[in-house]
Amino acid sequence: MQQFISLLDTSTMVLMSAILFFSLTGVLTYTYFYRKTYPGFGSFTLGQLAWCVGLFLIFFRVLGPDPSLIIGNSLIFLQGILWYRGIALYGGIDHIGLRNSFTIALAVLCESCLLYYTFVDFDTCRRVFVFSTYCMLVYGRIAIEPFVVRNWRTYSMQTVFSGFLFFISVSYAFRANESLDALQCALGGPDPIVKTLLLASMLLIPLLAFCLLSMTSGRVEAELREARDALRKQAQTDFLTGLPNRRHFLHLAEKALDRARERGEPVSFIMLDLDYFKDINDTYGHQTGDVVLRAVARRLAEALRDGDEIGRLGGEEFGVLLPGLDGKDAEEVAERLRQAVAALSPGGHTVTASLGMASGATGLNALLARADGCLYAAKGAGRNRVVAQACPMVESPEGASI
Repeated sequence: MQQFISLLDTSTMVLMSAILFFSLTGVLTYTYFYRKTYPGFGSFTLGQLAWCVGLFLIFFRVLGPDPSLIIGNSLIFLQGILWYRGIALYGGIDHIGLRNSFTIALAVLCESCLLYYTFVDFDTCRRVFVFSTYCMLVYGRIAIEPFVVRNWRTYSMQTVFSGFLFFISVSYAFRANESLDALQCALGGPDPIVKTLLLASMLLIPLLAFCLLSMTSGRVEAELREARDALRKQAQTDFLTGLPNRRHFLHLAEKALDRARERGEPVSFIMLDLDYFKDINDTYGHQTGDVVLRAVARRLAEALRDGDEIGRLGGEEFGVLLPGLDGKDAEEVAERLRQAVAALSPGGHTVTASLGMASGATGLNALLARADGCLYAAKGAGRNRVVAQACPMVESPEGASI
C-alpha cells in the first residue's frame, strides 16, 4: 500500500480532489437554493466551499507560499466552525452560539500559532501539529456530540455521517502524533500521510455529502408522513370533541360490526342525544355549549370499554357501538352512560341525555334506524332515560326537533 501511495503524484491528486469537491459544493448549493432544506444546510454548504478553496490554496499557493498557507488554513478552520454550527442547527439544540464559541476560540488560537511558527519561530512540523490537532478536535466533536448531548435530534444516516467524520478525526490525530517526532514536515507536500488523507477525503467527502443529502431527504419524508397523518386525523376527527366524526365513526362501526358477525357475537348500538341543548346555546351562548359538548364527549369515552366505538354524529348527538353485548348487558351500559352525563356539571350547567338502544346482527343502517326510533321514543317519554329496542318503532318526522 505504501508503495502504491508513493507512486501517486500529489499535484494531480489535489487537482482531482479540487474538481470533485467543487462539483459537490455545486450540488449542495443547488440543493440549498432550489430544494427543501433545513437550518444548518447552508452552513454545511458554506463550510464545504471554504474547505475546497482552502485545500486548493494550501497545495497550489497561487497567492504566494506563506499567504496561501495562512489563508488556506484559515478557510479550513472556518469550515470546522461552519460545520459545527450546521450540525448543531440541524440537531435543533439551544445556545448554538455559546457552544460554537469554543470552536471559534480554538480556531483563533490555532491561527495565532500558525502565524507564530511562520513569521517568528519558523517550524513546519509545529504548524502541521497545530493544524492536525484542530481538525482532530473539531471533526471529533462534530461526530460525537449528536449522540452525547441531551435533546440533540438525530436523523437517518446520522450514524454513518458521524462515523466518517470520526475516521477523519482519528487520521488527523495520527498525523499530529507523527509530526511531534518528525524533524522536517512538508506543508502540503508529497509525504505519505498527506497522500493518504487526500485519498481518504476523495472517498469520504462525497460520502459525507451523500449522508447530508440523505439526512435532509429522510427529514423531508418524515415531515411528509407526519403531515399526511395529521391530515388524515383531521379528516377523521371532530374538531370540537376530539371524537371520530360521523363519517369515520360509521366506518369504524361497520368494521366492528363485520368482525362481530364473523365471530358470531352480538352487537348493540346506542344513540345518545343531549336534552334541551338548544336552550343552553340560546341562553348562554355557543361557547358554553361547546364546553358542555367537550365535557360530555370526554366523560362518555372514559365510561366505555376497550373495543367500544364512539363518535359524534352531529350537533349534540353521539353514537356508541358495543361489540359483544346485547339485551340487559347493553342496557346497563346505556344506563351507565346516562348517569355519567347527568353527573356532569360543565361550566355549572346541568345536562341530561336521552338514549335509544338497539341490538342485533343486522346491517349498520338497520341498527341506526332502530336506535334512532328508540331515541325518539325516549324523548317523547319525558327525556333523561334509556329506551331499548323493545319499544314500538316511531319514525321521527323529517325536520322535527327531538
